[in-house]
Amino acid sequence: MSPKVLGFFGLVPFTCSSVAVQTFKDVSVQHEARYTVHDVIGANPVPEYIGPGQTKASFSLKLTTLLGTPTATLALLKTMQESGESYRLLLGPNYMGKYYLRSFSEDQPYHNGLGAAQVVDVTLNLEEDKGYSLPGAVLDVAKRVFA
Repeated sequence: MSPKVLGFFGLVPFTCSSVAVQTFKDVSVQHEARYTVHDVIGANPVPEYIGPGQTKASFSLKLTTLLGTPTATLALLKTMQESGESYRLLLGPNYMGKYYLRSFSEDQPYHNGLGAAQVVDVTLNLEEDKGYSLPGAVLDVAKRVFA
């Protein structure tokens, strides 16, 4: 059976086949807005919308030695995190944008007789990296003016 690519984060593919399984689950996306609050003497504080905030995403991966190489994927994730780069995130048919790997955790519930991890559950915590773009800023202003 040929591998089915279900998405990717940078160099880490999410696949499902008879020889390799590396799929995502428990996807959570958090959208934020930025506000500042102005204190007013004798009245309630007044919030002011500043702009959109960073979108945050998290999801889990199950890595197993039976259908892949968990240690190679963990090393790749560590390299991606330490590079400070942002990577494209595609989950199924949804292109999410560019994200950097803020943190990740790993749980190793099963080990073989030599103490090597057989299964690794990894949780990735990502933050959106939009950066500033003049065309994007002009488009945002145009949306507000003509809305």
